[in-house]
Amino acid sequence: MYKLIVAGFGTYLSLILTIQTAQADQVISFKKIPTDITEYQELQQTVNTPEGAAGLFVMAMLAQEQSPHVSRAFMTLSLGQGQLVDGPNGYKGRQPDSAMSDHIKRLQNDPAIARSYITGATPQNGYTLVDGDLTMYFTRNRLSVVTPDEIRVYVATSGAGTPRPIYMKREADGIWRVAECSSLFVGIYAPAT
Repeated sequence: MYKLIVAGFGTYLSLILTIQTAQADQVISFKKIPTDITEYQELQQTVNTPEGAAGLFVMAMLAQEQSPHVSRAFMTLSLGQGQLVDGPNGYKGRQPDSAMSDHIKRLQNDPAIARSYITGATPQNGYTLVDGDLTMYFTRNRLSVVTPDEIRVYVATSGAGTPRPIYMKREADGIWRVAECSSLFVGIYAPAT
């Protein structure tokens, strides 16, 4: 087992990774949701592992509540080229494709979906986030590594009985990006009323 600890990075990131050879359990924590492209791109370079990049994508999903436009730009930066098309509703002339846009609409209608991936946000508390602690738990299994540049990770959710898969791919620029994540946008347990 190897342990890598990256702390700090301004007020945005606190990252603890525990990596095992056959299976990986990782805790990814952010102190706050990024608010602009520069912050997001700096984080993208800092958390450039499959789990780190998947966690950053969840941050992009969380940004939807405060700024749909900024969230879409973040998602554009985090999605693989296979999920992008030319268009003005993303970043630098690229935007999420129609299938991803449908997922984003689902997220707009139920922002608790994104919050369900954060530890402490549960159906019992209406998926309320804790300030300063945006922690996610990721796992892998024996089939997670498809190739060295394609890895399936699983993020824990309080909104379902099992973790949700995210298919990550390292692209030509060396950055890990989301290749498939439709399971992140499906329904969750109803919040307590």
